[in-house]
Amino acid sequence: MTDFFDSFLTGMKMTQEQSWLKYTQSIGYDFDRLLDEEPGISLVDACDLTHTMTWVCHTSEAAWGFFRIDMIPLKPLDDQLAYSCTRHLKAISMREDWRGAGFWKMAMEIILNAAEKSGIMLHGISRPFVMKWPTITNAKEIKWFLDNEEKFFSYLPSDKEQKRQSKRLLEKYREVGCCGLKYPAGNGFSTSYKRNNFGFAYLSSEAPATVQETMRPFLSC
Repeated sequence: MTDFFDSFLTGMKMTQEQSWLKYTQSIGYDFDRLLDEEPGISLVDACDLTHTMTWVCHTSEAAWGFFRIDMIPLKPLDDQLAYSCTRHLKAISMREDWRGAGFWKMAMEIILNAAEKSGIMLHGISRPFVMKWPTITNAKEIKWFLDNEEKFFSYLPSDKEQKRQSKRLLEKYREVGCCGLKYPAGNGFSTSYKRNNFGFAYLSSEAPATVQETMRPFLSC
């Protein structure tokens, strides 16, 4: 293959011109655009129903990872500010045979660099999972894999192991520049235990003052 994917950026696949214009004038659009400009990152899906974008990390011949970022409300920010200035790292996965070579760190550095430059607050919850990648040799196969990922996905077998691995992964997020995040009241995704103990965030120094002033009290760096 000469090019793994034709890179494209559709954002939320908005059909209304006014909504699209509002999106393109947001900090979030700048973040998405910076990711799209990375030569080894390609957007493969943008869902307007879940506000989720899936990106694949690749060389010219093979995919080595993917990450999924979505837009969700983040209290106490109002929804418009949250959609514009924050992004939720929903999942990130590396191929098993490429692990241990620093590719997870490379992907995170790309994501955090885009967050810093654009002014985004990136946040998420450390929750390890198992993803058994099949053999992938071309773009069609990676798209099929992502469309059928539930066949290859599982969580760790016990709560005890999940907590242990979550702590280890949280330290990895800290090592690449993230802070701990105790999610403010009103955020209902995941469980309260995970929101209180395994949250992480990267708050750009370029983020709007309102976002910084509102969210810094919930960070531990």
